[in-house]
Amino acid sequence: MINYNYDKQVVMGKNNKYFPNWQDAVTDLISFKSKFPGIGASL
Repeated sequence: MINYNYDKQVVMGKNNKYFPNWQDAVTDLISFKSKFPGIGASL
């Protein structure tokens, strides 16, 4: 297998937000609605 992406560096954690607990990030554990506009999946 040839890897044509050998010259691209993977940047992990870029533009991610991390919180000490789930209550700081989402409204509940059923819908997982984000407390931050533009972050998370839309249903």
